[in-house]
Amino acid sequence: DKGPTGPDDGVEPEDTTPMVEARALWITRYDWTTAAEISALVTNAANAHFNILYFQVRGNMDALYYSSLEPWGLRHSAFMGVDKGWDPLQIALTEAHARGLEVHAWLNAMYAWPVTAPPQETTPRHALLEHPEWFMVDGNGAAVYEAGTTNRWLSPAVAGGRTRLAAVAADIARRYSVAGIHLDFIRYPGTSPVDAATAAGAAAAGMNLDDFRRSMITAAVRETHDSLLAARASARLSAAAWGIYQPPTGWNTSSGYSQMMQDPREWARLGIIDVIAPMVYWPITATYGARTDFAYLADDHSNAVNNRHVYVGLSLEHMISKGNLATELPAEIIRSRVAGAEGVVVFSARLVREQNAWAILANGPFKRRATIPPMSWK
Repeated sequence: DKGPTGPDDGVEPEDTTPMVEARALWITRYDWTTAAEISALVTNAANAHFNILYFQVRGNMDALYYSSLEPWGLRHSAFMGVDKGWDPLQIALTEAHARGLEVHAWLNAMYAWPVTAPPQETTPRHALLEHPEWFMVDGNGAAVYEAGTTNRWLSPAVAGGRTRLAAVAADIARRYSVAGIHLDFIRYPGTSPVDAATAAGAAAAGMNLDDFRRSMITAAVRETHDSLLAARASARLSAAAWGIYQPPTGWNTSSGYSQMMQDPREWARLGIIDVIAPMVYWPITATYGARTDFAYLADDHSNAVNNRHVYVGLSLEHMISKGNLATELPAEIIRSRVAGAEGVVVFSARLVREQNAWAILANGPFKRRATIPPMSWK
Protein backbone atom coordinates (compact mmCIF):
# COMPACT_ATOMS: atom_id res chain seq x y z
CA ASP A 1 0.00 0.00 0.00
CA LYS A 2 1.51 3.33 -1.06
CA GLY A 3 1.76 5.78 1.81
CA PRO A 4 2.01 9.56 1.63
CA THR A 5 5.80 9.48 1.18
CA GLY A 6 6.15 6.41 -1.03
CA PRO A 7 6.23 2.67 -0.51
CA ASP A 8 7.09 1.32 2.91
CA ASP A 9 10.19 -0.68 2.04
CA GLY A 10 11.69 -0.61 5.51
CA VAL A 11 14.50 1.76 4.46
CA GLU A 12 14.91 4.99 6.35
CA PRO A 13 14.73 8.00 4.00
CA GLU A 14 18.02 9.77 3.47
CA ASP A 15 18.47 12.87 5.63
CA THR A 16 18.59 15.84 3.28
CA THR A 17 18.36 18.50 5.98
CA PRO A 18 21.27 20.91 5.49
CA MET A 19 24.02 20.77 8.07
CA VAL A 20 25.33 23.93 9.73
CA GLU A 21 28.99 23.93 8.79
CA ALA A 22 31.45 26.17 6.99
CA ARG A 23 33.07 24.44 4.02
CA ALA A 24 35.69 26.73 2.57
CA LEU A 25 38.09 26.23 -0.32
CA TRP A 26 41.37 28.08 -0.78
CA ILE A 27 41.71 29.15 -4.46
CA THR A 28 45.26 30.40 -4.98
CA ARG A 29 46.42 32.69 -7.74
CA TYR A 30 48.22 29.69 -9.24
CA ASP A 31 45.04 27.61 -9.57
CA TRP A 32 43.70 29.33 -12.68
CA THR A 33 44.78 31.29 -15.74
CA THR A 34 41.56 32.11 -17.60
CA ALA A 35 38.06 33.24 -16.72
CA ALA A 36 36.79 29.87 -17.91
CA GLU A 37 39.03 28.11 -15.39
CA ILE A 38 37.67 30.28 -12.58
CA SER A 39 34.13 29.43 -13.66
CA ALA A 40 34.91 25.71 -13.74
CA LEU A 41 36.44 25.79 -10.26
CA VAL A 42 33.43 27.60 -8.85
CA THR A 43 31.01 25.18 -10.53
CA ASN A 44 32.87 22.15 -9.21
CA ALA A 45 33.08 23.64 -5.72
CA ALA A 46 29.33 24.25 -5.69
CA ASN A 47 28.62 20.73 -6.92
CA ALA A 48 30.86 19.36 -4.15
CA HIS A 49 28.80 21.35 -1.62
CA PHE A 50 31.39 23.90 -0.56
CA ASN A 51 29.80 27.15 0.62
CA ILE A 52 32.78 29.56 0.95
CA LEU A 53 35.60 30.43 -1.44
CA TYR A 54 38.77 32.16 -0.27
CA PHE A 55 39.85 33.66 -3.60
CA GLN A 56 43.39 35.05 -3.65
CA VAL A 57 43.65 38.54 -5.10
CA ARG A 58 46.83 39.91 -3.46
CA GLY A 59 50.04 37.95 -3.60
CA ASN A 60 52.95 40.41 -3.60
CA MET A 61 51.31 43.76 -2.81
CA ASP A 62 49.66 43.59 -6.22
CA ALA A 63 46.06 43.14 -7.35
CA LEU A 64 44.04 40.60 -9.29
CA TYR A 65 41.13 43.05 -9.45
CA TYR A 66 40.75 46.71 -10.37
CA SER A 67 42.68 48.72 -7.78
CA SER A 68 43.89 52.29 -7.55
CA LEU A 69 46.17 51.37 -4.65
CA GLU A 70 48.33 48.56 -6.04
CA PRO A 71 49.37 47.45 -9.55
CA TRP A 72 47.91 44.59 -11.56
CA GLY A 73 49.47 41.30 -10.52
CA LEU A 74 52.45 39.86 -12.36
CA ARG A 75 51.21 36.28 -12.10
CA HIS A 76 48.58 36.60 -14.81
CA SER A 77 50.08 39.27 -17.06
CA ALA A 78 53.26 39.39 -19.10
CA PHE A 79 54.25 42.44 -17.08
CA MET A 80 53.14 43.76 -13.71
CA GLY A 81 50.70 46.61 -14.03
CA VAL A 82 49.12 45.40 -17.28
CA ASP A 83 45.32 45.34 -17.26
CA LYS A 84 44.07 41.86 -18.17
CA GLY A 85 40.96 43.30 -19.77
CA TRP A 86 38.78 41.40 -17.33
CA ASP A 87 38.38 41.27 -13.58
CA PRO A 88 39.23 37.92 -11.91
CA LEU A 89 37.61 38.84 -8.60
CA GLN A 90 34.38 39.95 -10.26
CA ILE A 91 34.28 36.76 -12.34
CA ALA A 92 34.62 34.70 -9.16
CA LEU A 93 31.89 36.72 -7.47
CA THR A 94 29.45 36.48 -10.36
CA GLU A 95 29.96 32.75 -10.77
CA ALA A 96 29.84 32.05 -7.03
CA HIS A 97 26.76 34.10 -6.27
CA ALA A 98 24.88 32.40 -9.10
CA ARG A 99 25.53 29.12 -7.28
CA GLY A 100 24.95 30.26 -3.71
CA LEU A 101 28.57 30.46 -2.53
CA GLU A 102 30.25 33.25 -0.60
CA VAL A 103 33.51 34.78 -1.81
CA HIS A 104 36.08 36.24 0.57
CA ALA A 105 39.00 38.17 -0.93
CA TRP A 106 42.26 36.54 0.15
CA LEU A 107 45.16 38.93 0.81
CA ASN A 108 48.78 38.14 1.58
CA ALA A 109 49.39 40.59 4.40
CA MET A 110 53.07 41.06 5.29
CA TYR A 111 54.74 38.99 2.58
CA ALA A 112 55.46 41.52 -0.12
CA TRP A 113 58.03 40.67 -2.82
CA PRO A 114 59.69 37.36 -3.83
CA VAL A 115 62.98 38.30 -5.51
CA THR A 116 65.98 40.59 -5.06
CA ALA A 117 65.31 42.44 -8.33
CA PRO A 118 63.01 45.44 -7.84
CA PRO A 119 59.46 45.55 -9.22
CA GLN A 120 58.77 47.08 -12.60
CA GLU A 121 57.61 50.66 -12.81
CA THR A 122 53.81 50.71 -12.93
CA THR A 123 50.86 52.97 -12.27
CA PRO A 124 50.22 52.82 -9.39
CA ARG A 125 53.77 52.06 -8.32
CA HIS A 126 54.59 48.99 -6.30
CA ALA A 127 55.05 49.82 -2.61
CA LEU A 128 58.67 48.61 -2.62
CA LEU A 129 59.47 51.48 -5.01
CA GLU A 130 57.09 54.07 -3.60
CA HIS A 131 57.64 53.32 0.10
CA PRO A 132 60.89 51.41 0.66
CA GLU A 133 60.79 52.59 4.28
CA TRP A 134 57.90 50.18 4.91
CA PHE A 135 60.09 47.12 4.33
CA MET A 136 62.39 45.21 6.65
CA VAL A 137 65.89 46.69 6.67
CA ASP A 138 68.82 46.40 9.04
CA GLY A 139 70.40 49.19 11.06
CA ASN A 140 72.34 50.35 7.98
CA GLY A 141 69.26 50.49 5.78
CA ALA A 142 70.19 47.35 3.84
CA ALA A 143 67.43 44.99 2.76
CA VAL A 144 66.58 42.20 5.17
CA TYR A 145 65.39 38.96 3.59
CA GLU A 146 63.50 36.07 5.10
CA ALA A 147 66.12 33.53 6.23
CA GLY A 148 67.21 31.26 3.38
CA THR A 149 65.10 33.05 0.75
CA THR A 150 64.97 36.14 -1.43
CA ASN A 151 61.62 37.16 0.07
CA ARG A 152 61.04 40.73 1.19
CA TRP A 153 58.52 41.42 3.95
CA LEU A 154 56.85 44.52 5.23
CA SER A 155 57.94 45.45 8.72
CA PRO A 156 54.84 45.14 10.91
CA ALA A 157 56.48 47.74 13.18
CA VAL A 158 56.17 50.41 10.46
CA ALA A 159 52.69 51.90 10.40
CA GLY A 160 52.62 52.49 6.65
CA GLY A 161 52.47 48.83 5.67
CA ARG A 162 49.75 48.10 8.20
CA THR A 163 47.76 51.09 6.99
CA ARG A 164 48.07 49.96 3.37
CA LEU A 165 46.75 46.49 4.25
CA ALA A 166 43.77 48.01 6.03
CA ALA A 167 43.13 50.37 3.11
CA VAL A 168 43.22 47.52 0.58
CA ALA A 169 40.75 45.49 2.64
CA ALA A 170 38.36 48.42 3.00
CA ASP A 171 38.64 49.34 -0.69
CA ILE A 172 37.68 45.83 -1.77
CA ALA A 173 34.76 45.70 0.66
CA ARG A 174 33.43 49.03 -0.59
CA ARG A 175 33.66 48.21 -4.29
CA TYR A 176 33.02 44.46 -4.49
CA SER A 177 30.26 42.30 -3.04
CA VAL A 178 32.66 40.09 -1.10
CA ALA A 179 31.41 38.51 2.11
CA GLY A 180 34.68 39.30 3.80
CA ILE A 181 38.45 39.53 3.74
CA HIS A 182 40.79 36.60 4.39
CA LEU A 183 44.35 37.29 5.58
CA ASP A 184 47.37 35.08 4.98
CA PHE A 185 51.01 35.69 5.98
CA ILE A 186 49.72 37.85 8.82
CA ARG A 187 52.89 37.24 10.81
CA TYR A 188 56.63 37.80 10.93
CA PRO A 189 58.77 35.57 8.72
CA GLY A 190 60.09 33.77 11.82
CA THR A 191 62.40 34.24 14.79
CA SER A 192 65.02 35.71 12.46
CA PRO A 193 65.73 38.19 11.08
CA VAL A 194 65.01 41.17 13.31
CA ASP A 195 64.58 44.40 11.38
CA ALA A 196 65.67 47.81 12.62
CA ALA A 197 62.16 49.24 13.01
CA THR A 198 61.07 46.31 15.17
CA ALA A 199 64.18 46.46 17.35
CA ALA A 200 63.81 50.22 17.83
CA GLY A 201 60.10 49.95 18.54
CA ALA A 202 60.57 47.28 21.19
CA ALA A 203 63.28 49.32 22.89
CA ALA A 204 61.17 52.48 22.85
CA ALA A 205 58.18 50.63 24.28
CA GLY A 206 60.32 48.92 26.92
CA MET A 207 58.98 45.56 25.77
CA ASN A 208 60.43 42.12 25.27
CA LEU A 209 61.20 41.76 21.55
CA ASP A 210 58.84 38.83 20.98
CA ASP A 211 55.98 40.45 22.91
CA PHE A 212 56.44 43.60 20.86
CA ARG A 213 56.45 41.68 17.59
CA ARG A 214 53.21 39.90 18.51
CA SER A 215 51.69 43.25 19.45
CA MET A 216 52.54 44.63 16.00
CA ILE A 217 50.84 41.72 14.22
CA THR A 218 47.84 42.17 16.49
CA ALA A 219 47.85 45.87 15.61
CA ALA A 220 47.75 44.98 11.90
CA VAL A 221 44.75 42.71 12.46
CA ARG A 222 42.98 45.36 14.54
CA GLU A 223 43.53 48.09 11.94
CA THR A 224 42.31 45.85 9.12
CA HIS A 225 39.28 44.79 11.17
CA ASP A 226 38.34 48.36 12.03
CA SER A 227 38.78 49.64 8.48
CA LEU A 228 36.84 46.70 7.05
CA LEU A 229 33.89 47.27 9.37
CA ALA A 230 33.91 50.98 8.61
CA ALA A 231 33.58 50.08 4.94
CA ARG A 232 30.84 47.51 5.53
CA ALA A 233 29.62 46.47 8.96
CA SER A 234 28.49 43.01 7.83
CA ALA A 235 31.86 42.04 6.32
CA ARG A 236 33.77 39.29 8.09
CA LEU A 237 37.49 39.06 8.72
CA SER A 238 39.22 35.69 8.74
CA ALA A 239 42.87 34.71 8.89
CA ALA A 240 44.98 31.67 8.16
CA ALA A 241 47.06 30.83 11.23
CA TRP A 242 50.06 28.60 11.79
CA GLY A 243 48.94 25.03 12.40
CA ILE A 244 50.76 24.71 15.73
CA TYR A 245 50.06 27.45 18.25
CA GLN A 246 52.46 26.21 20.94
CA PRO A 247 53.80 22.65 20.66
CA PRO A 248 53.41 20.28 23.61
CA THR A 249 56.55 19.18 25.44
CA GLY A 250 58.61 16.83 23.32
CA TRP A 251 57.25 17.73 19.90
CA ASN A 252 60.22 19.89 18.85
CA THR A 253 58.25 21.63 16.12
CA SER A 254 57.55 25.13 14.86
CA SER A 255 55.27 27.49 16.77
CA GLY A 256 52.96 30.17 15.48
CA TYR A 257 53.11 31.98 18.81
CA SER A 258 56.84 31.76 19.56
CA GLN A 259 58.33 31.85 16.05
CA MET A 260 55.82 33.50 13.69
CA MET A 261 54.66 35.98 16.32
CA GLN A 262 51.00 35.22 15.72
CA ASP A 263 48.52 35.19 18.58
CA PRO A 264 45.16 34.43 16.94
CA ARG A 265 43.71 33.45 20.30
CA GLU A 266 44.33 37.00 21.48
CA TRP A 267 42.69 38.33 18.31
CA ALA A 268 39.62 36.25 19.14
CA ARG A 269 39.64 37.41 22.76
CA LEU A 270 39.80 41.03 21.62
CA GLY A 271 37.00 40.49 19.10
CA ILE A 272 39.07 41.73 16.14
CA ILE A 273 38.71 38.56 14.07
CA ASP A 274 35.67 36.52 13.08
CA VAL A 275 37.24 33.27 11.90
CA ILE A 276 40.60 31.63 12.58
CA ALA A 277 41.73 29.01 10.07
CA PRO A 278 44.68 27.09 11.55
CA MET A 279 46.66 25.31 8.83
CA VAL A 280 46.78 21.81 10.30
CA TYR A 281 48.62 20.23 7.39
CA TRP A 282 49.50 16.90 9.03
CA PRO A 283 47.70 13.53 9.18
CA ILE A 284 45.79 11.87 11.97
CA THR A 285 48.33 9.74 13.79
CA ALA A 286 47.79 6.25 15.17
CA THR A 287 48.32 7.54 18.70
CA TYR A 288 46.40 10.58 19.87
CA GLY A 289 48.75 13.44 20.65
CA ALA A 290 51.74 12.02 18.80
CA ARG A 291 53.94 14.59 17.10
CA THR A 292 51.88 16.85 14.76
CA ASP A 293 48.73 14.75 15.21
CA PHE A 294 45.85 16.31 13.27
CA ALA A 295 43.31 15.18 15.87
CA TYR A 296 45.21 16.73 18.78
CA LEU A 297 45.75 20.00 16.93
CA ALA A 298 42.13 20.25 15.79
CA ASP A 299 41.08 19.83 19.42
CA ASP A 300 43.70 22.30 20.64
CA HIS A 301 42.62 25.09 18.30
CA SER A 302 38.88 24.49 18.69
CA ASN A 303 38.96 24.24 22.48
CA ALA A 304 41.02 27.42 22.87
CA VAL A 305 38.60 29.70 20.98
CA ASN A 306 35.09 30.05 22.34
CA ASN A 307 33.85 33.47 21.27
CA ARG A 308 34.79 33.28 17.57
CA HIS A 309 34.76 30.56 14.93
CA VAL A 310 37.46 28.07 13.99
CA TYR A 311 37.61 26.51 10.53
CA VAL A 312 40.28 23.82 10.60
CA GLY A 313 42.56 24.08 7.56
CA LEU A 314 43.61 20.80 5.94
CA SER A 315 45.88 20.14 2.97
CA LEU A 316 45.68 17.40 0.37
CA GLU A 317 49.46 17.37 -0.11
CA HIS A 318 50.37 14.82 2.57
CA MET A 319 47.38 12.65 1.60
CA ILE A 320 48.48 12.57 -2.02
CA SER A 321 52.07 11.72 -1.11
CA LYS A 322 50.92 8.82 1.08
CA GLY A 323 48.28 7.60 -1.37
CA ASN A 324 45.47 7.68 1.20
CA LEU A 325 43.45 10.67 -0.02
CA ALA A 326 40.16 8.76 -0.27
CA THR A 327 40.26 7.78 3.40
CA GLU A 328 42.25 10.58 5.06
CA LEU A 329 40.32 13.51 3.58
CA PRO A 330 36.93 12.37 4.93
CA ALA A 331 38.55 11.33 8.21
CA GLU A 332 40.05 14.77 8.84
CA ILE A 333 36.76 16.52 8.06
CA ILE A 334 34.86 14.21 10.40
CA ARG A 335 37.53 14.64 13.08
CA SER A 336 37.21 18.43 12.80
CA ARG A 337 33.50 18.05 13.56
CA VAL A 338 34.33 15.93 16.60
CA ALA A 339 36.69 18.70 17.76
CA GLY A 340 33.79 21.14 17.72
CA ALA A 341 35.13 23.35 14.93
CA GLU A 342 32.57 25.41 13.05
CA GLY A 343 33.96 24.24 9.72
CA VAL A 344 36.94 23.33 7.57
CA VAL A 345 39.06 24.94 4.87
CA VAL A 346 40.55 22.75 2.14
CA PHE A 347 43.89 23.47 0.45
CA SER A 348 43.75 23.82 -2.45
CA ALA A 349 41.42 24.08 -5.44
CA ARG A 350 44.16 22.91 -7.79
CA LEU A 351 44.88 19.80 -5.75
CA VAL A 352 41.18 18.96 -5.44
CA ARG A 353 40.81 19.33 -9.20
CA GLU A 354 43.90 17.30 -10.06
CA GLN A 355 42.85 14.44 -7.78
CA ASN A 356 39.15 14.71 -8.66
CA ALA A 357 38.51 14.96 -4.95
CA TRP A 358 35.25 16.76 -5.72
CA ALA A 359 33.63 13.33 -5.87
CA ILE A 360 35.21 12.15 -2.60
CA LEU A 361 33.64 15.15 -0.88
CA ALA A 362 30.25 15.18 -2.60
CA ASN A 363 29.70 11.46 -2.03
CA GLY A 364 31.23 11.45 1.45
CA PRO A 365 31.55 14.05 4.23
CA PHE A 366 29.90 16.81 2.16
CA LYS A 367 27.03 14.68 0.88
CA ARG A 368 24.51 16.75 2.79
CA ARG A 369 24.56 20.40 1.88
CA ALA A 370 25.46 22.88 4.60
CA THR A 371 24.69 26.43 5.61
CA ILE A 372 27.37 28.69 7.06
CA PRO A 373 27.21 28.96 10.86
CA PRO A 374 25.74 32.30 11.98
CA MET A 375 27.88 34.71 13.94
CA SER A 376 26.02 36.13 16.92
CA TRP A 377 28.32 39.14 17.12
CA LYS A 378 27.48 40.27 13.58
